Formats: sequence, structure tokens, C-alpha cells
Amino acid sequence: MGFVANMNEKFSSSRVGQYFKVKERGSSLTTEIVAGLTTFATLCYVLPVNSDILAATGGPCPGEFPAGTDYFADEDYLLCVQDVKKSLLTATAASSAISCFLMGMFANMPIQLAPAMGMNAYFAFTVVGVNGGSTVSYETALTAVFIEGWIFLALSITGLRQIMAVCFPHCIKEAITPGIGLFLTHIGLQTSEGIGLVVGDSATLVHLGGCPPDKRIYPIEFSSWYMCNGNVMTSARTWIGAIAFLCMALLLTKRIRTGMLLVIIVVSVMSWFRDTDFTQFPNDFLGDEKFDYFKKVRATSAAARILLMRLRMSSLVTFLYTDLLDATGTMQAVARQSGLTAPDGSYPGQKAAFCSDATGIIVGSMMGISPITAFAESSAGIEAGGRTGLVAIVGAMCFIIALFFAPILSNIPPWATGPALLITGALMMQAVTAIDWKDKKQAIPAFATIALMPLTYSIAYGIIGGLITAFFIYTGHYLWELAAGRMTIQEIITEIKTVPGQEDTTDDVAMQKSIEPAPVAGNGNGALA
Repeated sequence: MGFVANMNEKFSSSRVGQYFKVKERGSSLTTEIVAGLTTFATLCYVLPVNSDILAATGGPCPGEFPAGTDYFADEDYLLCVQDVKKSLLTATAASSAISCFLMGMFANMPIQLAPAMGMNAYFAFTVVGVNGGSTVSYETALTAVFIEGWIFLALSITGLRQIMAVCFPHCIKEAITPGIGLFLTHIGLQTSEGIGLVVGDSATLVHLGGCPPDKRIYPIEFSSWYMCNGNVMTSARTWIGAIAFLCMALLLTKRIRTGMLLVIIVVSVMSWFRDTDFTQFPNDFLGDEKFDYFKKVRATSAAARILLMRLRMSSLVTFLYTDLLDATGTMQAVARQSGLTAPDGSYPGQKAAFCSDATGIIVGSMMGISPITAFAESSAGIEAGGRTGLVAIVGAMCFIIALFFAPILSNIPPWATGPALLITGALMMQAVTAIDWKDKKQAIPAFATIALMPLTYSIAYGIIGGLITAFFIYTGHYLWELAAGRMTIQEIITEIKTVPGQEDTTDDVAMQKSIEPAPVAGNGNGALA
């Protein structure tokens, strides 16, 4: 028995290993560490992106800038915004670390949490507005997030949130996983967080991309949405990302679970050299600024501010229902992917997981951050073999380290992490086999859920669309059958209570076995020797 295998065996037999059920879930210490690092590598882009988005509001910086005002002329305001951006990066890392620690320690789930992408954009651009252009102040918007967290916590403690999750129709629950898979694929194919293979088009909305920066057309001023002016598939970054995807796929077929993490590291290091076609630091003002920050290697930023709070009910309601469906759906999908769900959709540590999510929202709001949620990128860690809360604990440690090494972690390029999202999306599609596509009552709502998630860029909207479709179809079906005299009210109630799939769980067991960690060549503990 080699050193690594012996260490894994001792850890699995220790009290800590038994607490996290490492051996029981077919994992090992090294596998959990690699899985945690893999998940963190795919979502660490949140650190710079979230702080940039929230700082666009101006945060608590004084100043009023109606539409058309030249806020660039106010140097004091701009300096304040820069300080806020640094504070928000610190707050993002700190609140994410706390949330991940709670998830791993008390829920024992391989789920990492961070500020929700999409929700932060709604918070910044709709609720508060660019440079505070809305009627809602930054502090008021944070109040809504703060109260949302407490409502979530109350729903979790009382068990109402768990009941709501279990009450999802069977077809919707089964569709969430592949829907999120396509959502991640959509992100991984774009330029901002992926390899840039798919770009915008004025006629068809999307088109083949891969064009270099000097061949891009930006129809909307101050927007990142662009079209290619010819020269598709000539971008070195896109080709590097595509090759990285193929390398990850090959390593995955050979059951080398460190494959995704290794490829991300190699591509990142290659991209840190300047004067290449795929450098992270191009020779322009922004590239120079990034490189100057990167050279600091170790940096600390000011502590996040705790902001005053006031109530805004409209924002509260939107945050509540969107985050509820988004977080619940993501946790459900990750739990199923890890093989931990029961036939009714519940999973071990569900109540603690919901409480951890809610507590993270409360803590984050007190640090000036938009809602925190379970990240779908956690699926990348699942595919790397993660099965326990140690994945989340590793994520918490990485976020703590990020407080001091933000210049490096914030410069992992999207063409390094995007391929990992594509691999994860592909592997999550296996869950579509659990949907009864011959039963149109289940197939159509499931399809609506899967299709709407990537096309609306929202997990929550996909679930809402599926629920509305299922409600309309099932209600119409039962009223039709009742009016025709083919079913009685008692028979309808009995059929509604019957959860599809409980009668025969053979397929569920088979799928769980198919995603259980398999030993890597070299030892019998699922880790490289």
C-alpha cells in the first residue's frame, strides 16, 4: 500500500473521516481535496466578476448621477468606487468561505456557495441602478436581501422549504439536472466565462464565434454583447479552450479525476505570459492594469462595510422567489448527481443545507453582498469524485486563501475554466433518461424546464416555466377525465399522491451506481498514487 493510499485509509477510519462518511460514500481524502479544488477553480471567477458588477452601482459612495451625468469627472467618487470594489472582493471571499464551511460541516454536502451570478446583475442594474441611478439605495436593496435570508432560515428550520422541494412534480425534479447542464454549457460557450465559441447575431441571436477582439462589433454601447465581423474560429483563446476541453475529456475517459484541475492550471499558467495571442494581459490599458495587480501576487483589501438597512418589499419578493427556486433546484441536481437522493427527491443533510444557504445570505447581506446561493459549478467537483462536505470545506479554505492571493485567483482566464463547465454539462445530461418521454404529461413540462434554463439564462425561470406547464397540463387532464366520467375525485387524489418512480427504483439505483467514484489506475482509493 502506497503512502497516499495508506493516508486515505487512515483518514477514512478516523473520527473526522467517519463524521464526513468518506468511506461510506465511496470516496477518499485526496479525492475530496481534488474535487474541492476543481469546483473552486470553476467558480473563482465570481471574485472579480461579482465585485465589478456590484461596484457599478457606486455602493454606499456619496453622489447622485442621473442619466447623462458625467460621473467620470468626480474624482472623489471614482476613488470611493475603487475602494468599494476592493472591499466587495474581500466581502465576496469572506461570505463565500463562511457559507461553504457551514455547508460542509453541518450538511456534509459537496456543494460550494458564492454570490449568485444573475441575481447580482438584477441587484446592481435593476434594483439599485448604475451609479445609483434607481430610486432604491444600495443600503435599501441590502435590506431586502437581509430579510430574505431570515425568511429562508425560518422556512428551513420549520421544514417548509424541504416540503416545497419534495412537492416538485417528478418530471420537473428529473429535468432540473440536465437543464442546469445545458445552462452551464451555455455559460461555457460564451466569451465572458467560457471559450467564446458562441457569440451574438442580430438576425439569429446566436452564431458561431471564435473571432479575435479586433474583429468584434459591439452594437450596444457599454455592453459586452458583440458579433463577429468575419474571421470566425480564428481566436487563439477559443482554440486553446477547445483543446483544453478535448484534453479534459480524454483524461476523464481514463478516470484521472485530477484531469480538469490540471488542465485549468496548465492553461492558466500559459495565459499569464504576455505578448501571446491568448494572454490574459493584452497590451492595452486594461491588460496593463490587470498585470500590475497580478504582479502583487499577495494582496489584502479593506474589510467589507456593514451597511445600514431599510425595507424594500418589491425587491424582497423578487429576491425571495427567484433565489428559492434557484438554490433549491441546484441543490437537488447536485445531490442527485452525487447519488445521494431518495426516490422522493430528498437527500441527507437537506435541512442543514437549506439553513447553511440561508445563513450565508444573511452574512453576505451584512457585508454588502447580493444573495449567496449554491453554485451549479459544484457539479464539476462531483464529476471529480467529490461526495462529502469536505469538498465545501476545501472551498472555504480556498476562499480564505483568496483573501490574500486575489491577484492570482482573479486572473484565471475563462478559456481555462469554460471547458470544465462544458464537460460538466455533458455529464449532467445522463439524467434525462429518468424522464418518461412517452408520457406527454411528464415529457412536455420536463422539456420546458430544460429548454428555458439556458435560453432565459436563469435556473429559476426554467423551473417556473416547467411548473406552470405541468400545472396547466395536469389540471386540464384531470378535469377532462372527471368530466368524461373516466375518473373519480378519489382516483385523481390517489394518482396525484403517487410519485412516479417509487414503484420501481431500479433505474435510480442503476444511475447512482453509474456515477459512483471508480478507482483510478494506480491504487484502489480513487486517487492518483
